[in-house]
Amino acid sequence: MRIDNEVIINDQNSSFRSFVHTRREIEFSLHCHIEYELVVINSGEGQRFVGDSLEPFIAGDMVLIGPQLPHSWLARHDPAGYDIAVFQFQAKWIHRHFQDMPECTSIMDLLHKAIRGVYFDPEETDAIRQRIMATPEDKPFEKLMILLQSLHDLSQLEEQRVLSSQLYQLPGTLQRDERKINEICGHLLQHFTYPISQEAVAARFDMSTTALSRFFKKHTGKTFTAYIHELRIAKACEMLSQTDLSVQSIASDVGFSNISQFNRIFARLKEMSPRAFRKQLLGKIS
Repeated sequence: MRIDNEVIINDQNSSFRSFVHTRREIEFSLHCHIEYELVVINSGEGQRFVGDSLEPFIAGDMVLIGPQLPHSWLARHDPAGYDIAVFQFQAKWIHRHFQDMPECTSIMDLLHKAIRGVYFDPEETDAIRQRIMATPEDKPFEKLMILLQSLHDLSQLEEQRVLSSQLYQLPGTLQRDERKINEICGHLLQHFTYPISQEAVAARFDMSTTALSRFFKKHTGKTFTAYIHELRIAKACEMLSQTDLSVQSIASDVGFSNISQFNRIFARLKEMSPRAFRKQLLGKIS
């Protein structure tokens, strides 16, 4: 099935795009874009397609759709028309400004769920819907406040139903993910002996710290910190076997800031101390 890539242009003097419009009918047009999209159906009914989810929609429906998630609506001709409100905003924009703000933790968690699409019950979102439908067209700052307040209110709802199944893969996701995890691991291999933070790596690859943590664990089966420790201990084992450097010097050279932490992590991964490891190697060689 063909999926069109839509290019979104922000509103003038705005960091995002928003609009309210009325259509007599909604033609099926499966598409995706790099922006998040919050869609509010104020009136009308038909069919909604999000990822591998196909469901009827009714007046009051509200859905948050993640970047590159294919979606479309379909509705027959109706003289009364279909009133629809839409907010579209880039992941880069919202992650850059809100990822490290404790007040926005619930919003960032909601956006993570939106990767597969999130549906909100109309009975719980009526006040949010009315606020969005009343969004002023010519007041960018007020529109921004309405968007943020709406995302916050939605993030507080207990009923947040994910639409696409766990098995659904975004088109091209596997290839993109494989390329990105290879780039991240390659970066870590080049820099693990230096002071390195998850925050710095996340910024380098244009991700939030939380997103990097989830992405890394998903594709390596290890936490970011555990992976760094394994790289450093592996290098330490090489240096213990091939050099006469002291344990403290090796700990510093592979990136540990203090010897106690090095000894503790080494013992956990190798089930012996660095000195015992070196002694065991020397015994085997002799």
